[in-house]
Amino acid sequence: METIKIDGKSLNIEGLCAIGEGADVEMTPEAWQQIVSSHTRLLSLIESGAQIYGVTTGVGRFVSVKVSRSEMESFQLNLLRSHAVAVGEPLSKETVRAAMALRLNCFAKGASAVSPNAVKALLSLLKKNITPVVRSRGSLGASGDLALLAQMALPLVGEGTVYYKEKEVLAEEALRKEHIAPVCLGPKDALSFINGTSMLTAEGAFAVMEMSRLFDAVINATAFMFFFCGSPLTPLNEIFANLRPHKGHKEVAERLRKSLDKAQRCKSSHKIQDAYSLRCAPQILGAVFDALSCARESINTEISSVSDNPLVVNDTVLSGGNFHGEPLALALDYAAIAVVQLASLCERHIARLMNPDVTGLNPFLAKKPGVESGLMLAHYVANSLLNEIRLLAIPASIDRAVVSLEQEDNASFGMMSALKLRRSVSLGAKISALALLCLVEALDMASLSSSLPQALFEEYRKIRSVAPPLKTDCSFSDTVETIASRIIKG
Repeated sequence: METIKIDGKSLNIEGLCAIGEGADVEMTPEAWQQIVSSHTRLLSLIESGAQIYGVTTGVGRFVSVKVSRSEMESFQLNLLRSHAVAVGEPLSKETVRAAMALRLNCFAKGASAVSPNAVKALLSLLKKNITPVVRSRGSLGASGDLALLAQMALPLVGEGTVYYKEKEVLAEEALRKEHIAPVCLGPKDALSFINGTSMLTAEGAFAVMEMSRLFDAVINATAFMFFFCGSPLTPLNEIFANLRPHKGHKEVAERLRKSLDKAQRCKSSHKIQDAYSLRCAPQILGAVFDALSCARESINTEISSVSDNPLVVNDTVLSGGNFHGEPLALALDYAAIAVVQLASLCERHIARLMNPDVTGLNPFLAKKPGVESGLMLAHYVANSLLNEIRLLAIPASIDRAVVSLEQEDNASFGMMSALKLRRSVSLGAKISALALLCLVEALDMASLSSSLPQALFEEYRKIRSVAPPLKTDCSFSDTVETIASRIIKG
């Protein structure tokens, strides 16, 4: 894999996900200069007697408690230990690696005042493929992802557990084997590591990338449906998008036209109007495209942002709220609602393919109706999955929490928004897989696969490479899982 440069400004969602999946990283000289300069300014401010939140004072409701110079290191260590209390199933290694890269990218902007030694240690863990074990529940998405990021940072001081050489081991053991010395924390190190949106941004980035791939799969499924049903291409006419110029509508109509460009079956159609799930596909999928674009823009903006507190800028300490996850929470919840539309469209496709009045084929695409049930249960499973996706679409960001004795009285729950979205996309991929399986079976049963336009025929071949034609009733669970996995991985 390529080496991705960390400079605080050029990293994007694709690069971040590549790091999560194992790409190597390097900090640019300019980034190191910014980190050193920021840390030097902090030390000068401490020398001058400045009162700095989380450095010379406690945190949260303890903001009025003074921390002496002699207590700073133990205070930062206690911050990590006391906050590293996330629970539940662990996050994926790819999410944690991406979050580590996000902290580095944040530090590279030179406003976090973290010590260079701590940054080098985090970079070493990333390069040596030592990934902290971080549990998924515990973030309010307000003072950042405190509990989760603390678990991510704890191995820097030789505590906690990590994934190392495909095993879960004590951090102390992995550091020793790679000759990485545990860090002696500087005056703001722990606070700089735990105060930010890096974990929810990382999980959100993978959710958005995977949703983009699901979106592509549903576009393909819709094009297949247009062809199979012999639907007229009139709804894809650019006149509609010009008269109602939503960006997503135009994008989807163009993609469907391109897929169906040589589809004589559609061009010669005598239908006046088709069902909404086909006739309104550009409007429905176009709105999903716009929601997805909103989430992608929010993630890309956050990737190159500074999200900790306080910030050290031009010899001034600024206390604010850049750690608040609201911009991400709302965008990711919006995307989760859009996933419902992707899944619902696929469910409608499956329903129509089961119906002999629509297909002109046997009910449920059974080879021997009655003796065999065919793909009857594909529709049952799709509706079961759709039910869960609808539940996951309830916005996490509508909730609020008041903690730290009223000091922190408004939370975003952005991490839950990210977790829900990624789960929704995973389930949506399975519904899409069911729809695609039903489609290729219907195309074969109607002897239409050989007349597919070239672009769709290539997609048909990809599906058939993992889903051979069904000769009789059988369990197709594994086939659906394989297709869904291919969709998620692009």
